[in-house]
Order: sequence, then structure tokens, then C-alpha cells
Amino acid sequence: MVSKLVVVISGSILGMLLGFNNIFITIRKSPNLIEGIANLFYNKMTILSLLHTIISFEVFIGALVVVIFFRTLTQSEGYRLIARAVIYALYKHFFVLTIIKPGNEDFFIWSVWFLIYGFLKLFVALVNDRFEEINSINDTTKKKLIYLLILLSSFFIINLALFIFAYEIFKETDLFVLSLFLYESLMLFVVLLHPMLKDFFYLWDIFTHKTNFQKSKKKSMFVDLISDWILISLIFFKIVFISRGSSLLSFNELFNIFNFSITYAEAVNKYRKYKLYTQAMESIQTKFYTPTKEELQKMKEICTICREDLIDNTIRLDCGHYFHVDCIQEWIQQKQICPTCRKPLNQNQNQNQNQNQNQNQNQNQNQNQNQNQNQNQNQNQNQNQNQNQNQNQNQNQNQNQNQNQNNSNSNNNNNSNNNNNNNNQDYNLNLNQNENENENENQIQNENENENENENENENENQN
Repeated sequence: MVSKLVVVISGSILGMLLGFNNIFITIRKSPNLIEGIANLFYNKMTILSLLHTIISFEVFIGALVVVIFFRTLTQSEGYRLIARAVIYALYKHFFVLTIIKPGNEDFFIWSVWFLIYGFLKLFVALVNDRFEEINSINDTTKKKLIYLLILLSSFFIINLALFIFAYEIFKETDLFVLSLFLYESLMLFVVLLHPMLKDFFYLWDIFTHKTNFQKSKKKSMFVDLISDWILISLIFFKIVFISRGSSLLSFNELFNIFNFSITYAEAVNKYRKYKLYTQAMESIQTKFYTPTKEELQKMKEICTICREDLIDNTIRLDCGHYFHVDCIQEWIQQKQICPTCRKPLNQNQNQNQNQNQNQNQNQNQNQNQNQNQNQNQNQNQNQNQNQNQNQNQNQNQNQNQNQNQNNSNSNNNNNSNNNNNNNNQDYNLNLNQNENENENENQIQNENENENENENENENENQN
């Protein structure tokens, strides 16, 4: 790997020398320095020469960063770095040509901008790869983590300076151009969030004298999950903002949709891994047996995962095999079986779950039966109460009817008595009237008789 770095450094230096030579020749042909610099942006060949020089300079700086902060790169890290660089270069090339469609000077500005951010993003991804290696071997070297934190902090400062520079320069221009410039800065802020916090968590565990990174790993997985969802939101904003109501999809939009789908799938996968990791941590802490140091000294076994002696921090699975806690935690995230005998680790757990489910079903059935009985009792009580209420209502109605009848009878009797009294009064009046009439008639008769007698007497007297 050292020989490859030497070749890369020497090749980048040679590329810079060739680029500076072409730039120097172009400036010499001009009458003065200012016109010579201006002529660099009017000729496509000189623009390509400038970009070639900048790329060579970035390769040289990148090789120095690898030597200082990473020492050496593994073969997989080197392949990933090259693949990401090629994909990023192709994507940004099509983006500039199809979306921006700039002139020569604008093409140079956009190319330099994307080259700077491409350099930063590639090394942030390389830092993430290095963290995966640290997790796999449980490396607690403080020096490596401090170097990585210094590198990430410098990237953060550079990104902040570029963000302020782009805002101050392009805030008076089109909002579309300003948003595209600031989008790269925001994406890098989100991408930097995860490795910086992860490095901080690991260093905190080391300074607090913790022997493993399990708690820090859980926190870093959660931060990684949050950062992925923020990236999904930013990519979705870019898809909507760039399309701007167009009905046709360009190559760049298709690439953004493809990137969105990949990021979304990675976020879902990371959520599943985070869930499995938390379940594995809980099952190890509560389910499996932890042997004592005396038992481990008597057995003198080794962990079949890391091939190291079992001295401490060991657990025993249900099948009887012993492993380091850190090793089995990493294993359970990938497979739910014993590494030695391939027995399912969740077999007893499934049995317990089935028993718990059966118990819960029986409890639910008993609860349903009790509820039905209570409902029937309540219904019977309600029916009895309704019957009693109806009976009381009927009795009250009968009493009211009887009272009404009695009242009506009493009224009738009163009326009849009144009528009788009235009749008696009328009868008495009639009797009195008749008596008076008879008396009057008798008086009249008596008077008549008296008159007749008087007349007779008078006649007799006259005759005499």
C-alpha cells in the first residue's frame, strides 16, 4: 500500500507540473498578466488544463491526508474510494451539463465547487469505513480516534467557510443557483454529523475507562439513522426543486430518484439493524447465563468467534457454548443461531412466547367469560329493575284511576245532593205557592160569600 501511495503522490505532482506549465505558456502569450488570466477562461483547453491541475492538487492533498490521518488504507477501502470518486465525477458532470448549462467561466466555477465538495465527501465516507473497521476489531486506540476527530473537525470548518462564502457571493443572484450551492453544504453538514458524534462517543468511553464500545455503538447507530432520514428529506427537496413543474424527467432527476430510493432502503435496513441490536442487548442481559471466573479457569475454552481465551466478560448460551459478550452481540445482529452448533438462539424464547401467548389467550378467554357473566347479570338486574318500575308505575296508575273514580263519584254524589236539594227547594216553593193560592181563593170565596150574605140581607131588608 505504501508503494501505491508513493506512485499516487508522484503522479499528482507530475500532473500539477504539467498543468502549471500549460497555464504559464498561456499567460506568456498574452500582453499582460491580467489579460493572460482572463484568457484562461475563454479557451476550453485552458479550462481543462486548470481543472486537471486542481484535480492533481486534490489527489496530492488526499494522499497526504491518508498518510497523516490513516497511515495506510486497506484494499477494500481503496476500492471503495475509487468507485465513489468515479460515480461522483460522472454524476456531477451530467448535472452541470444538463441542469446548469453554463458558459466557460460558469462551468469552471461549478466544476471547482463540486471538486472541493467531492474531495470532502469522499474522505468523510472513508472515515465511516474506518469506523466500521474499528467496530469489527473493537480497537480502542485513542490516537486513531483523535486523528479522525481532528480531520472531521477541519472538514466541518472548511464546509462552514464555504457555506458562508457561497451565501455572500450568490445571495443577490437567482434563488435556484443559490439553493444548488447551499445544498451541497447542507448535505455535507448532515454527512459529517454521524462520524463526528460517533468519534466523540468512542473517545468518551475511552476517557471514562470503558473496555468496549457497545453503548457508544447503540448511540451512533441511532444518530446514523436520524442523519439518513434528514438526507432523505434533502434529496426529496432537491428532486422537487430541480424539476420545477417540468413534465419530462432528465438524467439528473432519474439519478436523484435512484439515489433517493437507495438512501431510503439503507435507512430502513439500518432501522432493522438497530432494532435487532437492541433486542440482542436485552436478550443477552436477561436471558443467558454469565459464568464466574472460577468456572472459566476450570474450562479453559476459547471463543470460536474471535479465537481468544475466555477470561472474563463471557456468557453461556442455552446450548451450552461459551462466547465473549461483544462477539456474540455482533453475531446476533447477523444471525439468530449459535456459531458452533447452529441451534436457534430464540427457540426457548419462542417457546416462552408461545406459552405467554397461550396464557394471554386463556386470560383473555376468562376475562371474556367474566365479562359475559357480568353483562348477563347486569342485563337480568336491569330487567328486574324495569319490571319493578313497570309494576310500580301500574300500581301508581291504578291508584290514580281509583282516586279519579272516587273523586268523580264524590262529585256525582255532590251533584245529586245538590240536585235533590234544589228539587226539594222547588217543591217547597211550589207547595207554598199552592197554599198561598188556596188561601187567596178561600179568602176570595169568603169575601164573595160575605158579599152574597150582605146582599141577601139587604134584599131581605128591602123586602121587609
